[in-house]
Amino acid sequence: KWDETKYRLEINQIDVSGIVIKVPNVIIHGLQIYMHVAPILADREAIRIECSLPNINIIIYKNIIRGVPGSSRYLTAIFDEWLSGSGICQVWNNIVYGFSGINGVGIDFSVLNSYIYNNTVYDCGNFGGIAQEGSATCIAINNLCYNNVLDFNGTFTASNNNFSRDNTAPGANSIHGATDGKTPDFVNIGAGTEDLHIQSTSDAIGVGMTNPGSGLFSDDVDGIVRVGIWDIGADQFTTICPTISLIFEVS
Repeated sequence: KWDETKYRLEINQIDVSGIVIKVPNVIIHGLQIYMHVAPILADREAIRIECSLPNINIIIYKNIIRGVPGSSRYLTAIFDEWLSGSGICQVWNNIVYGFSGINGVGIDFSVLNSYIYNNTVYDCGNFGGIAQEGSATCIAINNLCYNNVLDFNGTFTASNNNFSRDNTAPGANSIHGATDGKTPDFVNIGAGTEDLHIQSTSDAIGVGMTNPGSGLFSDDVDGIVRVGIWDIGADQFTTICPTISLIFEVS
């Protein structure tokens, strides 16, 4: 979860994006990014891809990306900016929340073919927790999008085992929380103290697709190795065994 004692990129200026990618091969891993202020004059993103070259290959994984509520502009965590380039973007094990303005959205692809696996997206706006626009082919598997104005938005290809609160989770074996009577049971959803790990009571446990990326990754956002049937979302629930101290006395 968000940790003020660790490295973080905080965007405090109006109408400024966080990271803008203009080269074709980039990996973004293990960052905390916080969009402190809502844009006023222009759409803005925490991570914005605007590379106009062929064979783009972008990988974004194990990041925490926070937004600010109340924006009337298009405020997004991860977005490809209608670029003229081509290629793919792979996104997994990210936690995204708080992009809850009128036009807020968590993860949004329009041109790059995207492979979106095991992300947790919470409290984003009416453009969706995860969205597909334009000509992009978007494959979404094992994503937990919950309590967004619209959890999934667009047309998804070969997608399955997703979890939404509404009825938008695409594909076979997906969960529609309100209809199915199922909840993710996050540890904490309090504003400013969010902890989007899942608890032992979560309906996201043991209902994901195992190894959706064919060896692309095998752990969760915390580095916990996923074993057996995978959980849906960035967190793989695990029970931490207590430490037992043994004292031997020899007389």
